[in-house]
Amino acid sequence: MVKCVTCGNEYNNARLKSCPLCAAKSLSNQQDYDVRMELIVSTGPSIAGHEIVETLGLVIGTGTVMMRLMNSTQSRDAFSKAEADLMRNAKSMGAQAIICAQTSMQSNDNSSNTVMIVGTAVRLKQLGS
Repeated sequence: MVKCVTCGNEYNNARLKSCPLCAAKSLSNQQDYDVRMELIVSTGPSIAGHEIVETLGLVIGTGTVMMRLMNSTQSRDAFSKAEADLMRNAKSMGAQAIICAQTSMQSNDNSSNTVMIVGTAVRLKQLGS
């Protein structure tokens, strides 16, 4: 059993490769839930108490929900999917943080709405260590 990083639903990932409630893809183990706790995300260019020691590059996360009119729950779901995707992508690059994060939302012609989060993946060193 794993816990979906997007909606929190628990499901058997041995049988299913994505969450049956929100369709978020699972990683091969429980790391998908832990990723959020390991990364710092900031809209600013720095992380307080840390020095950026390496810039890894642009990282993007997207989340899409199918609906013509988006309500607040669907907005949160799309944002959660984008955030989980962003963090998985950053973690796969070896990032410890994401700086300069920006969010945008787009309505598509096919009755779906997409949230995209873009930032810069970085490695950090804690100041004073």
